[in-house]
Parts: sequence; structure tokens; C-alpha cells
Amino acid sequence: MNPDPHIALLVETARLYYIHQMSQQQIAGKIGISRPGVSRLLQQARDEGIVKIEIVDPASRGSHIEQALKEKFKLKNAIVVPADPHSVQETKKRLGQAAAVYLNGLVFDGCTMAVSWGTTMREVVNHLTPRPVKNMTVVQAVGGITHAEFDPHASEIAQRFGENFRAKSFFLLLPAIVDSRTVKEAMVSDKRIYETLNMLKRADIVVCSAGTFKPDSLLIQADYLSPAEVDILGRAGAVGDICCRMITEQGEICWPELDARTVAAEFSDLKKAPYSIAVAGGREKETVIRAGLAGGYFNVLITDDQIAECLLQ
Repeated sequence: MNPDPHIALLVETARLYYIHQMSQQQIAGKIGISRPGVSRLLQQARDEGIVKIEIVDPASRGSHIEQALKEKFKLKNAIVVPADPHSVQETKKRLGQAAAVYLNGLVFDGCTMAVSWGTTMREVVNHLTPRPVKNMTVVQAVGGITHAEFDPHASEIAQRFGENFRAKSFFLLLPAIVDSRTVKEAMVSDKRIYETLNMLKRADIVVCSAGTFKPDSLLIQADYLSPAEVDILGRAGAVGDICCRMITEQGEICWPELDARTVAAEFSDLKKAPYSIAVAGGREKETVIRAGLAGGYFNVLITDDQIAECLLQ
């Protein structure tokens, strides 16, 4: 009986990658297809059981921490990666890799995914494995246009998520925070913007990070907050933001007037979503992650082991 040529190709590709440790680009040159094609073959080899990956934790430390987080904070899931004590960027990369693997197994035909922006979210999208999903929708969860030199790449991140899953993408081509309630009400009354914001209320999966409240935070770099507003937030007890909504240590809206001017998914949208996923790590984010848990804004947490241990103390 002749072997299936496609199965033989999957086996050969997997052998070159996992046993001979060739790069995807090297394999592409050897077998005569594109590098994304190699990536898809490797994913299919895993999906069909040709490749089985086993992670052995001698102390079972990671799984114990994850289970403890789930029990303490009543989470659907918790994923903990090792923190890099020397590089915040490397920790973000590990978080992005873990989140990308989790999302790849979570998405399903017909689902709606809402995604925020930020440097951690860029790492998530950088590590996604291309996978077509039928009738999937990706929605930008937070406005991102700014007149400052700093660009949060909000629409780019949403677009790349959509391209990865071959989903239809919808964007919020607006600032994350506008000058007044009146301006926001006028903007969101536009039919297309209203429909996009309504999609956030029906999201099956929300993926966001958490931002700190300090001079180099994204919202301040992007020139969304004036010095006077930063001062008001500081006196009101702001510890950071989730989807650009500033919160206190107790997980409450910090300044309702500012929240009313914010163009983003509502906290009620995050609470309603079957999967509301926070991807955040680094010691500086402990307080805002704890605040987000206190507010119940996510039911899946992807973080690093240093943060996890702090949360469990």
C-alpha cells in the first residue's frame, strides 16, 4: 500500500524541524514551499497527532501555581510562564508565545474576538500561527488614533489578528479618549461606529493587556492625558488601565468623567464575554493585575511566575 504523499510530507517536515532542528526557512528551501507553508504543515502535524509535544515539569511547579490561581480568583484558566529577571521584553515575548498557543486552540468557527493594543498585544500577534477560521470576526476593542508621535498601532494589531485567522476585521478609527462626553456621543452615534461597538458586546473572546499608571505608560506617551488629568487621576488613586479604562486598587472606575469620554469596550462587555483574557506580566504590573482581578474583568490570566507568586501571597 502506497503511503499518502501529504502524510509523508508532514512527517518529513516534522522530522527536519524537531529532530534535525532546521529552521522553517531552511526547510522551505529544502522542500520547495514558502516559510508560512512550512508553519502550516508543522501545525497540521501537531493537529493530526504526528507530532506530540510533552512538557515535563520535574517539580510540577507551574501546574500547581496555575491551579492555585484558578482556585483563588475563580478563573476559567491560568497560564504561567517563567519571568526573565534581566529583560522585560523577553518576559513579554514569552507571554505572547503562550497567549498565541492558547488562542490558536480556543478560536472556533463563527466566533467574534475583540483585541486591544499595547506592546504585550504586539507580542501575542507576532507569535500567532496562521490558521483559517470560518466566519470569524475580529474587532478592535479600543480606539487608537492619536496626534502624538507615539503610535499604539491599534488598528494594525487588529488587522494582523484578522489576517492570521482569515477573519473579517472591524476597526475603531477614533482616539481612545476624546475631549468631552458630547464629542464621544456624536462619534458613537455614527452608524458604522455604533455597529462596531455593538460587536464588542457580543464578543466570545476578549484579549487585552493591562497598563500601568506612570509617566512612561502608553496612555501618557500617546498624549491622551493632559498633566492636569494625570494629577486628578493620581489623587483619585489610579493604579493603571484595562482597555484604556483607568481603575483604582479596588478595581473600580477611577474617574467617571474620564471613563465617559473613553472609546473602548465597556467593562460589562469584558464580564459578559465567555473568555475574557488578560495577558500581562512584569513586576510593575502586579497592582493593576490585582485590581483587574478584584473587578472581575477577566476570567483567564496569562502572566509570569513572579507575578503569580505575588498574587498568591
